[in-house]
Amino acid sequence: MVAALRNPALRAGLGGYGLSSIGEWALWVAILVAAYQSGGAHTAGLTSLGLLLPSVVTAVLAGPAADGRRPERVVLLAHLTQLVGGGGAAALLVLDAPFATVVASTAVFVAATALIRPCYAVLMPSSVRTVGELTAANLLTGWIDNTAVLAGPLLAAGTIAARGPDLTLAAVAGLAAFSAASAVPAMRRRRRAAIGPVAATPRVNPLRAMRACFRGLGERRGVRPVLGLLAVQQFVVGALDLVYVVVAVELLGMAASGTGLLSAAFGAGGILGGLALAAVVGTRRLAPLLSLGVAISALALILVGALPAHTVLAVGCLAAAGIGRAVVELTARMLLQRSAPADALASVFALVEVTGAVGMVLGSLMVQILIATSGGRAALVGVAATLTVVLALSYRAVRHADRSATVPVVAIRLLRELPAFTHLQAPALEGVARAATEMPVTAGTEVIREGDTGDRFYAVVDGRVRVEMGGRFKRHIQRGDGFGEIALLADVPRIATVTAETDTLLLAIEREPFLLAVTGNDAATVASWGAVDRMDTEGVLDHLHRDP
Repeated sequence: MVAALRNPALRAGLGGYGLSSIGEWALWVAILVAAYQSGGAHTAGLTSLGLLLPSVVTAVLAGPAADGRRPERVVLLAHLTQLVGGGGAAALLVLDAPFATVVASTAVFVAATALIRPCYAVLMPSSVRTVGELTAANLLTGWIDNTAVLAGPLLAAGTIAARGPDLTLAAVAGLAAFSAASAVPAMRRRRRAAIGPVAATPRVNPLRAMRACFRGLGERRGVRPVLGLLAVQQFVVGALDLVYVVVAVELLGMAASGTGLLSAAFGAGGILGGLALAAVVGTRRLAPLLSLGVAISALALILVGALPAHTVLAVGCLAAAGIGRAVVELTARMLLQRSAPADALASVFALVEVTGAVGMVLGSLMVQILIATSGGRAALVGVAATLTVVLALSYRAVRHADRSATVPVVAIRLLRELPAFTHLQAPALEGVARAATEMPVTAGTEVIREGDTGDRFYAVVDGRVRVEMGGRFKRHIQRGDGFGEIALLADVPRIATVTAETDTLLLAIEREPFLLAVTGNDAATVASWGAVDRMDTEGVLDHLHRDP
């Protein structure tokens, strides 16, 4: 990890992404607090809606922008736009300008934010120099995402308590300035060195592509309702962004900075929920888990709205709601992955981002109406009721998708025994299992040959194979073990010949899904190289640099 951070392009890229993520969470808290102070819950609601609408448009354009000719320029422009938007909003607040101008400036920031994540996903792999650095980049990106959910609201809470929302917005603009000044130029130089001239890419109409994808999903019963449930989770996020302010100030009597504390509690619950779901790997039925997640979220929100106001109770219930949301989101995404057409997964998950943005807009709009007509408690109950109703209407179709989904349970259980895959989280392991293909070979068949180019990893399902180096016997491999990882991890020709001694059944995993899974998890890479180190490779790999 330390060795990877010595790469200046990678270090700067991760730093820029992290600062941007923290700034995004802090900005939402600050602007809604400022809106509430300016005109109460009604103004805060209109502000939330006004900020979310531009993000819907940008979400549609984010995919083509990331896949375009110059994603590094898009990232630089996005960070500079964040700087202008956040800094402008802070200045306008200090100058006591009309609040509509503050919202307009903040909307510029929010719209630019939707471009950053997909572009960094394209640029980050081109900034690394080794497999170990790619592993570190993926691991650190996950840590950054989780940390930002807590750090952003806490930054907002501290700066609002110290001075007010204008200080928070100024701090957010400063984070954007650091991202633009340090991260993007380094990533841009690395990208040029790594891939040379950029080839032209065909233009795609994003709206037309998404309409075609949505129509195609209609051919598979239950997939659209699963997509809808994911959108409802973003509906909850959009609703709670506004509710936090009302609950903190009106129900709990907290200072405005308490909004950040409530938001951080929800984020902390989401982290705990994600960690608790490792046990769903290989679970045949996800619909019951999904229902449990909805029930937890709905009950927690009802308790906050119905019970006497108490800060500790509210924080605990919001953390529980975050746990429930994490359960629903992960199980729904896994179910979507199982049920959607395999050749359209990229388009499907792009559609998830757009429908999620729409869900946030609708959540903000509904809560605004409920707060205006019935107050904050009714808003919480309304969000919970919406969750329950949507699940009741879609559960039958979701169960059908659950029953008809292809779950490679046997492959998952087999791969879980292998060192390379033991530490993978649920979606990653299931994705590898779905990418694996059964390969029967007869006794005497040469599976791989020493000196050939490595293109697959093999796991032994049944039977036995013989490993030889330079014509000398090395070992036997049977069920519960695999071979072929060395050529993929080290990017070298095959160092051994492997021959089936008996009729054997293998699981073959192509190079790309294998490396994507293993290098995306630090522990998986360490375990893989540890298994390699225990082999007798006759010093062939001693010269390689493989620090994770």
